[in-house]
Amino acid sequence: MRAGPPFLAAAIFVALASASARAHATPVELQLMEGPVAFATTWRGDFGVGETLRTGVRFGNLVALDFQGWKSFATVDTRLVTGLSLGITGYLPLEGQHPFFRSFVLRQMEQGLVSAQNAPIEAFFGVGDGIRARTGAGFCLGTEILLRPKAEERLRWVLIPEVSANYFADGVLGPRASVSLTLGLGFNFQANP
Repeated sequence: MRAGPPFLAAAIFVALASASARAHATPVELQLMEGPVAFATTWRGDFGVGETLRTGVRFGNLVALDFQGWKSFATVDTRLVTGLSLGITGYLPLEGQHPFFRSFVLRQMEQGLVSAQNAPIEAFFGVGDGIRARTGAGFCLGTEILLRPKAEERLRWVLIPEVSANYFADGVLGPRASVSLTLGLGFNFQANP
């Protein structure tokens, strides 16, 4: 598995959405969020921490298509967890905040830290020896809190607390499910003024 195609697909997706934004009267926003994540899995004593990055395109302040990636460390088997998800998010545009529900499909790779230390470049991209790769699905509940709610600007900074749940049909290669908490900081950029 090569890391290039998913990241290239995400970049093309954002570029096309931004180009189509100019052709439509519907408000279109480019989104970016980054932040720390903490999680627990269905394996006994399995906890972890890491970092996540999500980018997306929101249409009409109501629906977004997004792509998310994460890298984290987990306690059982002292492993490195790399994941990618593609999702759709529905927003409730309230004054000063936007509660949301996100559903997604995901691909997660887990690798022992020893293997990652022997091949750090490959491990960073989620490829190499000893990787257990699984496909799953999940959902996320959270809210965007506008840091300057009254400002009428094209670039709006947001704080995003959220909770996510992931489920995998395969419970042999790794934990069947996990729950995570994220506190993200990001921005929304209105592509069509």
